Amino acid sequence: MADLKKISVITVFNQGMRFYNTALKSFLYQSYSNKEWLIIDNTGNNVISSKFATRLQQKNNIRILVNQSPLLAQDVLKQGIENAQGEYIALLRPTDYWIKDKLLHQMAYMERYKSVLSNTSYTFGDSDCHLLKLGCYHCEGELNMLNYNIEKNPVSVSTIMFRKNYTPLHYGKIDEKFDIMSLFLKSGAVSLGISEVMTICRLSFSKAEQKKIDQLLKEMKAIDTQDSALKIRVLEHYAMKALNVAPLTLDPSNCAGHEVVNSLIELQNFKI
Repeated sequence: MADLKKISVITVFNQGMRFYNTALKSFLYQSYSNKEWLIIDNTGNNVISSKFATRLQQKNNIRILVNQSPLLAQDVLKQGIENAQGEYIALLRPTDYWIKDKLLHQMAYMERYKSVLSNTSYTFGDSDCHLLKLGCYHCEGELNMLNYNIEKNPVSVSTIMFRKNYTPLHYGKIDEKFDIMSLFLKSGAVSLGISEVMTICRLSFSKAEQKKIDQLLKEMKAIDTQDSALKIRVLEHYAMKALNVAPLTLDPSNCAGHEVVNSLIELQNFKI
């Protein structure tokens, strides 16, 4: 496997520890062998680094950078790129689950087409990683266009990988609403999507929206205490509202495929 090009996976933690196990599993679960994980603790209070340190001190392909004061998005991205040792860089958000062969397929795709940038397809899941009937490659184009709102940015969509040697000319300060995909688009890079490689993205809401969701769940639960699917339906409702689209009736099992569903089940049971 020494001839495989190295991939640097970068994860930035800006707050809390809610999803650190998700990111940890997604990296360790990957079938691609020549990889490193660069974890950036951008919380300003060393919460992430102290949590990871005891579990990862024996892993020589995992490094942790600690920012004593939180950096802006564009600056922390620059920090990650400059410290990455791989020829390729993949961004792993703490809220994303990657299927087992995600990096392997994406690397093969980019090498084949000699692309500088690629993005995967996705499906959505709730905080317990149950698939929602929202988002898959059948409707990805529609959702991407409707969701492309830097100000709101209510949900995470897709994941990207790019060649490190392409980025130095293009990253830098844009504004406080920095967005990595807009940076690439403005620099002229064309993103090649890979529909057969899926990422399970968990829904992300603002604190205000999350309070509304919790209140609605509480009220509906009081009406029917036996409704086990209540949380998923409420999250679907708010996700569709945030995306400003009519309710979609797609079944995730039809658009995600057996590879994704089976990989998700294995990942949930994966022991660290």
